Amino acid sequence: NSDGDDSSGGDDENGVTFQPITGTTLTDLVLGETSPLSVVASVGGGYLSAWIDYNADGDWDDAGEKVFNDQSLSAGANNLNLNVPLSAVPGATFARFRISSATGLSPSGAALDGEVEDYQVTIHDLDFGDAPEPPYATLRGSDGARHALSSPLVLGATVDADGNGQPDESSAGDDNDMDGDDEDGVVFASNLLVGEVGSATVTVSGGSGFLNAWIDFTNDGDWNDAGEQILTDVPVNSGSALIMFNIPSTATPGGLYSRFRIASDSGVTVDGLAGDGEVEDYPVNIFPAVDLAVAKTVDVATPVLGATVTFTVVATNTGPNDGTGIDISDPLPSAFTLLGATASQGTYTGGTGLWSIGSLTALSSATLEMTVQVLPGPSDPMGPGGFIVNSATVTAINETDPNLANNVASVGVDYRDADLGDAPDSYSTLIASQGPIHAIPDTTPTLFLGASIDSELDGLGSADATGDDVNGIDDEDGVILPSTLLIGSSTSIIVDSSTAGELDYFFDFNRDGSFSAGESFSFSHPGGGAVAVPISAPLSAELGTTFARFRLSSAGGLGATGIAEDGEVEDYSIELVGIPPSLICPNNYTADNDPGECLRSVAFSASVS
Repeated sequence: NSDGDDSSGGDDENGVTFQPITGTTLTDLVLGETSPLSVVASVGGGYLSAWIDYNADGDWDDAGEKVFNDQSLSAGANNLNLNVPLSAVPGATFARFRISSATGLSPSGAALDGEVEDYQVTIHDLDFGDAPEPPYATLRGSDGARHALSSPLVLGATVDADGNGQPDESSAGDDNDMDGDDEDGVVFASNLLVGEVGSATVTVSGGSGFLNAWIDFTNDGDWNDAGEQILTDVPVNSGSALIMFNIPSTATPGGLYSRFRIASDSGVTVDGLAGDGEVEDYPVNIFPAVDLAVAKTVDVATPVLGATVTFTVVATNTGPNDGTGIDISDPLPSAFTLLGATASQGTYTGGTGLWSIGSLTALSSATLEMTVQVLPGPSDPMGPGGFIVNSATVTAINETDPNLANNVASVGVDYRDADLGDAPDSYSTLIASQGPIHAIPDTTPTLFLGASIDSELDGLGSADATGDDVNGIDDEDGVILPSTLLIGSSTSIIVDSSTAGELDYFFDFNRDGSFSAGESFSFSHPGGGAVAVPISAPLSAELGTTFARFRLSSAGGLGATGIAEDGEVEDYSIELVGIPPSLICPNNYTADNDPGECLRSVAFSASVS
């Protein structure tokens, strides 16, 4: 180890000091690098000759091993630079320094004056990066990132020596070289998003050090832009650690390049030499982040069966990037029949429930309005709490959404059951014909005709207006009609109401199958039981069977069709009768028991006594 003269008769091996290589604290020699050294001369005028056994073959006789040849020295410290050839053999070797007033000294032999000092020196190999060059500084000639292999501190489990940078389009040059794959220290999270916090697992072996890292977020071929150094002198120890870093909202989505460097020294830059440690370059994919939020509302949350409501869906791109290929699925439950849909952007297909929006720029929205009729079927929930949920869900987007929690929006409709009529549908009885509908509250109903009320899914039109009587409970018990109604006369109808309300009632006097103008009447019912309600059949009425409709509500002013928020509807059939004009019969023969008929023949019988 060339310390024999140091430990014998006093240590006089003090004339040559190897200085730290620029940018490092390393005083050893490194392949291809320039090592500064200080040589102290007692007086001026002497000449320095020096040799290093670069190939470690036990002599200083090989070409290039004389590193200083008659270098003139001044009295005191002389700062010199030593260029280490790439052909040097890494490891321990020896150097000889001789000073004399004479020139032309060899590594051996006598000199008339001066001194000789021998030193053991260590030559280190290098680790390089493998990002593509151009544009990145990877090769030695570009002052690419490189680390002297002078300590066990590395990224991952291993490191190999490189004669130069290994530039590769996929940053795999160092992985695929003949020395093996040592790029094993960094594993990125699978989903790195623009504008979000990213992460990577970094594994360190061989001690503690400082970690620096860069990502070319602007994809401009360097790591020099603001925000591109994602880690600055982060202390790390042997083992694995999850490190977090910010991805700017201005980052370019796609395939980018990164560089990770670990060293014992802090302040390592993106290129240049580090005294120990390792550099690893990686490709990294940054995905555009689009936080798509869906909201859904309904204009009437508690509609009555048969009512029309409007669902509104709003899709908002909250950023930070533009979104493309956006689809939202909003199939309607069976209880809702689509009447129409209007989209501010894209198209909505009722059969599939798919709203194809397309693109949404950051911070913009699109709106879909769907008008539906509440028409539940037998399989849908009935009675109080007939609750049906309608949901809108993001099903497609080309970008990555970091927040899936707001990709679904639901709204519930607690539809109210209803009472409907049962006259023939020429009187607009069915929902499809805009028939009369009376909402039944979820709580116990208080306003109805007669003793009870039941609900239907649709009008129960029948030829004799008894459809509601024979389906469910018979709740057609609120009106007592006379057996016949005499044309041209007035009479009373008995109407039983549970409480005070407004009665609107209709008679088809002209028997045209509808309730026409002039065939409607109204009455304020005091409630509390049966009350006589007047009715007059006009002389213009037609003889025969016809129909009447009775609608009780708190609001009043109802027509024969449409929705009422409470109350009940009951339909009835009734016979219209009358006395025709006086008949002129031959011989004035009429029957006492039927003044409307003429006698065709008369038989007389007489007896004489």
